[in-house]
Amino acid sequence: MRFFSGCLLFMLMGSFLPLAAQDLETVIREEPAAAGDGDDWEIEAGLLAAAIQDFPGAESLQGMVLPYFYLEYKDRWFAHPTSGVGYYFKNDGNEFISTSLTYLPGRQEDEAGFLNGLGDLDGGVAARAAAQFDMTYFVLGGFVTHQLTGDETGTEATLYAATRIKPSENLRIFPTLRVAWADDERQQAFFGVTPEQAAASAFSEYTPDGGVRSYGVPLQALYDLNDRLRLASQASWDVLQGDAADSPIVQSEDQYFFSLGLIRKFD
Repeated sequence: MRFFSGCLLFMLMGSFLPLAAQDLETVIREEPAAAGDGDDWEIEAGLLAAAIQDFPGAESLQGMVLPYFYLEYKDRWFAHPTSGVGYYFKNDGNEFISTSLTYLPGRQEDEAGFLNGLGDLDGGVAARAAAQFDMTYFVLGGFVTHQLTGDETGTEATLYAATRIKPSENLRIFPTLRVAWADDERQQAFFGVTPEQAAASAFSEYTPDGGVRSYGVPLQALYDLNDRLRLASQASWDVLQGDAADSPIVQSEDQYFFSLGLIRKFD
């Protein structure tokens, strides 16, 4: 299966999505289309119902329904809600190298009364580089993003390993392990408290260092209803680490994401 890919409309909704939005992608692919089959486009569309944290470090979840769209052209150009709009330098089954422009969500003060006094953190366009390699029994990959517009929120990176379990012809399950890292600037943006924010809020000043932000265990399942329709579901659990976990803004170190969607493939 290709990366779950979304259109620009879905990207523009990124301001409403938390950092857990990266869970909307799958890292293991189906067998690629045969070379020379004449199909330039690969398109899928559907809806996803998701439950996600109110903000990074929040204890409560919020529910939302999101449009879904997959788009790829000639195995090179792609669009995706979290990996963005970009180009594959290599795109060969479970191995790829890509670069793209995507949208990194920010944080709005009115998302929760708990954030009063911290002000808004604007999201923005970000540069993204990604690579994945087939290790026979599992895939190993990672991606790095750096925000270019909006508030300065620095750089983050994720490294993951995933495999596929196939209990039946129609059902595939993808267990994954991942670790996320953030630089000083990004840690400060989402988990730090400046002197100005401390004066306007109930939080004490806090300056976190860069480093490992979290470890996570996503589990995704795909079930084919027929040749065109499939159900896609995911549950993930990430645990904040280090200076991120120690932030006074963090209500819970445990961060969750749940989604269920119905996807249709088009010729």
